Amino acid sequence: MVVIGTHLIANLACTRVCLRYSSLGSNRALRTSLTLFGLGTACAGLFWCASLAEILLRPAWIPPLLPYMMGLHGLLRAAALTVPAAVRLHSVATEALTFHRLWPLWHDLAKAVPAVTLAEHRPWLLELLRPRGTRQLAVYRTTVEIRDAILVLRDYVRPERPVTDPTALAHLLREAQQNKLAGYHPHTPDVNMAEVGGEDIAADIAYLVQVARAYRATSCS
Repeated sequence: MVVIGTHLIANLACTRVCLRYSSLGSNRALRTSLTLFGLGTACAGLFWCASLAEILLRPAWIPPLLPYMMGLHGLLRAAALTVPAAVRLHSVATEALTFHRLWPLWHDLAKAVPAVTLAEHRPWLLELLRPRGTRQLAVYRTTVEIRDAILVLRDYVRPERPVTDPTALAHLLREAQQNKLAGYHPHTPDVNMAEVGGEDIAADIAYLVQVARAYRATSCS
């Protein structure tokens, strides 16, 4: 009885804390983990309540339910521990995919303006599998180098109309990159192509991914 009572008090306290704080904060993964952990602990509390009822009342229907209660308890707690790993895996996969999408655009622009690169060129697969630093840093560095290349290449093209969307920018970058490699002399730009993009780093990366997609399409047209 003492053991059961101790477990019930501990489970009740743990469940209350987990479910209370699962509604607070901005970290969705942490809130989900706390909710699952709290529910798993509640299942353990039900197990001990059922065990106490079995000792005192001895109903025949309780014993078959006990393994399911503990099984659900273990499943929910395992899920709570899995959430952070799953979120991290999703983040790594997203960053790798973003890097893969930006690579063709970065490769061509860096070829035309090698001075913008912060480190020596390496093969795409090596950069993808063994980035210098974190993958998030690799995406950030690629974005910065693309932006720096745009600042240089804007001097090698004269757009007939303002740059307003990723497709227009992609076509201008294709033309500017070819002009730069062909040895054209730079001139004062009529339109600042570097002004278009997102309002923060996340939005700018998303915008450059669209530019990279349109840039690949220009090579097929």
